[in-house]
Amino acid sequence: MYVALDRNDRPYYACDAGCIDKPMPLSKELKQFPVKLTRPLTAILYITADKLHMEELKHAIHVQEINEAPAHEHHVIALHKHGHHFGGLPTIFWVSIAFLVIIFHLFLCKMIYNEYCQGQDRFTRTRYNV
Repeated sequence: MYVALDRNDRPYYACDAGCIDKPMPLSKELKQFPVKLTRPLTAILYITADKLHMEELKHAIHVQEINEAPAHEHHVIALHKHGHHFGGLPTIFWVSIAFLVIIFHLFLCKMIYNEYCQGQDRFTRTRYNV
């Protein structure tokens, strides 16, 4: 997980789950934090402006086990990215969109051809025959 500050109005510190590592100062540059799975469950990331509080938090959190969190499986990533397990939109959707775009442009070209390339006879008639 990458973390950065959007503004530096005061110093902020962060530590990962369990706060076993020392607090790292945050800045506008991205810092990488490992995602850890703890037992009992704790927050993935702690962020505060009080460094002393962060150091006390290291001794206050009592965890039995800390492991690196497993990576998500492909179907979970596809579900979050696309909204369903198949990943991306179906092919028939893209084929129908391409078909509609082509039909629209053919219709547009036909209209332009009819307006500019055919004779101007229909506009030369007068309104009244006298």
